[in-house]
Amino acid sequence: MKKLLLILLCLPMIGFGQGWEKNFGGIAQDWGNSVLQTSDGGFITLGNLNTSLVGSSTTTYDAYLIRTDANGDSLWTRTFGGSGSEYGNCIKHTNDGGYIIAGNTTSYGNGSFDMWLIKIDTNGIEQWNQTFGGISDDRGHSVQQTSDGGYIITGQTISFGNGSYDVYLVKADSNGVEQWSRTYGGAIFEYGHSVKETSLGGYIIIGETYSFGNGNKDIYMINTDANGDSLWTKTFGGSGNEMGYSIQITNDNGYIICGETSSSSITSGNGKFVWLIKTDSSGDTLWTKTYGESFCDNRGNAVQQTSDGGFIITGYYCGELYLIKADSIGVEEWTQTFGTTFSSGDEGFDVKQTTDGGYIISGQTGLNGRDVYLIKTDGTGCTSPIVWQQAFSICYGDSVIVGTSIYDSTGNYIDTLSVLNGCDSIVYTNISIASPTIWYQTYLICDGDSIAVGNNIYDTAGVYMDTLNTSNGCDSVIHTYLMIDENTSSYDTLSVGASIVWNGMPLNVSGDYSVTLTNSVGCDSIVNLNLTVTTTGISDITSNKSNLVKITDMLGQETPFRKNTPLFYIYDDGTVEKRIVIE
Repeated sequence: MKKLLLILLCLPMIGFGQGWEKNFGGIAQDWGNSVLQTSDGGFITLGNLNTSLVGSSTTTYDAYLIRTDANGDSLWTRTFGGSGSEYGNCIKHTNDGGYIIAGNTTSYGNGSFDMWLIKIDTNGIEQWNQTFGGISDDRGHSVQQTSDGGYIITGQTISFGNGSYDVYLVKADSNGVEQWSRTYGGAIFEYGHSVKETSLGGYIIIGETYSFGNGNKDIYMINTDANGDSLWTKTFGGSGNEMGYSIQITNDNGYIICGETSSSSITSGNGKFVWLIKTDSSGDTLWTKTYGESFCDNRGNAVQQTSDGGFIITGYYCGELYLIKADSIGVEEWTQTFGTTFSSGDEGFDVKQTTDGGYIISGQTGLNGRDVYLIKTDGTGCTSPIVWQQAFSICYGDSVIVGTSIYDSTGNYIDTLSVLNGCDSIVYTNISIASPTIWYQTYLICDGDSIAVGNNIYDTAGVYMDTLNTSNGCDSVIHTYLMIDENTSSYDTLSVGASIVWNGMPLNVSGDYSVTLTNSVGCDSIVNLNLTVTTTGISDITSNKSNLVKITDMLGQETPFRKNTPLFYIYDDGTVEKRIVIE
């Protein structure tokens, strides 16, 4: 019986590079906000390290910089800060091979928090730092080196502007010295989260506003000239709350914006959703997409256009770090989630496409309270492939299906499969073939008896073949040679002068006798005897018979009459008698 063993491994095909997951930090809450790939294929991530003293009621942080190799193993770490709290929010490459960091500080500057700009070399050694702000709360969230070698920083300010918080834009020279600053906003709250220099030499800012728009809070988009003077602004949102966290300039000189929305007119359900907005160069909406589930909160923190013209987004999904790949019109191609447990507070804050076509993500994980979470994936958002090992012993003629492969021979096989989340799984399969058992047997049975082989019963002489299923599930082929010892019946005629003992019986009277005997194989034989008791010899025996033709011995040779010897008497009517005359 042939069987097909189907291995249902809804298991990982594209895999642009290897992946891994790494955690960094101490025993308290730490997280990563920004990440870059370095020129040697490694990575540098910026975040925050909890520096609070044990038992202290005050929580303090330092800006935390981690440099790794291509495998995510730490090469060195740096911290930046003083006696207060400092936060590192954004890191970018600079033309000299170093880095520029934007954040905020309470240890330096003029007020509660000041916008903070730090220039470091390629080894993370500080070259200079500058603060910007007034006596109140001022913060830096995003920075970029500008075409003139200086820097543009955006964030928020209470010290300057029109309201409680305003979007804060600062232009500094190559040494971090402020050249000018601008604020944007109304009477309530505005925040700037991301800034880029445009192809016209101006700046595009994304953030959020309470003062303008349709709802409680809307995404706020500001386009300025090279001096920071507003050229136009846009708001995006409905009746709920919308925030914009990331903006990138796309290949068509338009913009892609990533954030979150809770407006039911925009989403497909209740709750917060990742919101992706594509605009033209004038900020007019071309299309929008939402991602996530209505039963939990979702948020998009960073977006980048990918080499295929699509987009990669990271953020938050139901307590797990969220990675979304969309095509050039925002249609979801795949998603991946990462984290320790559901609702553990894992979140991605920045994502970049890497030179091998994969992605690097920086964020936080709920492991150990909270740690910097650095994730390298391949082009499908998978980290390392799942390796699965299995062994099968199958019967001869059977086969095993692994993915789209069918195996029916002994050997070792390797298959790459794709599981439900699209990640590669490598399946190592060892197959051994149990050859069929071939059995030969011979039986000699009596006429009327039978034997059973499997479900078959045989009572006729012959050669038979049966295929049976044995205890290990494999087929056994049994060849049976059956012989029948047929019941025999013989007839003897004896002529004796007085008496004889025949088969244990003394006989001295003429007549017919019969006895049933059992032979050496246990089968019955019937022996018949016609006994004539006489003293006259052969003439008395043959007087009532047809004409005797001849007498032969047991070998068929013609012979004269002899006593005490079995002889065959052949008559002209065809009758043959076996006789022995005993005296």
